[in-house]
Amino acid sequence: MLEKLRISSKIYLLISILIFSMILTVGTGIYQMIKIGAEITSIAEKDMPTTNALTQVTIHQLEQAILFERSIGLAARSKGNKSMQAQLSSTKESFISLGHKVEKELKDIELMAKATIARATSDVEAAEFKKILAEIFNIEKAHLLYEKEAEELFNQITNGDLKELESKLHDIEVIETALDHDLEELLLEIERYTEDALLQAEQHEQTAVYLLIGLFACSVTVSVALSWLIVRQ
Repeated sequence: MLEKLRISSKIYLLISILIFSMILTVGTGIYQMIKIGAEITSIAEKDMPTTNALTQVTIHQLEQAILFERSIGLAARSKGNKSMQAQLSSTKESFISLGHKVEKELKDIELMAKATIARATSDVEAAEFKKILAEIFNIEKAHLLYEKEAEELFNQITNGDLKELESKLHDIEVIETALDHDLEELLLEIERYTEDALLQAEQHEQTAVYLLIGLFACSVTVSVALSWLIVRQ
């Protein structure tokens, strides 16, 4: 077939193949880089901020638990002691203030999850953040119940009403333990998802490198073979 073509047509054919190979290689490289860039951006702008925010919630929840335990200890020694009563009042205020901070942080995570679902780049990402959002709703409810029960107990102790104290303490500890467990599990869930996303981006990067090397090798082989045929003829 090449024998029937004029030398100028053969040269144009060779140039066309080289241009096509260059466009294919560059286009594939750009597509793969955009794809990998989108995955890394998703990790940096969605997964990591959610992880950091939830870590803060977990820390503040643990701080609340410490304040609660401290309050119970102060309450046991505050009867008739104005200094202890002042410390108890201050600790109670810190507990409530920290609780409001946790509530706001949970709301922020809720908004972040909703925004991620709205602009999810894949069904997997949307499903993951829907799961996270559902867990956040449950944690919000549990935290509100924890605060409500703790504040009621504070008021009872302040008023000298120690009826069913042990029973109420036990109930609050059960809520607190379940809340801490849910926060830790959700944090691990997000960390696992982020790790999987990073591994996927790394795999796509390796695939892109192999693909570009393969395209380059094919382009060189075809171009050299066609050039040899043209020269030989």
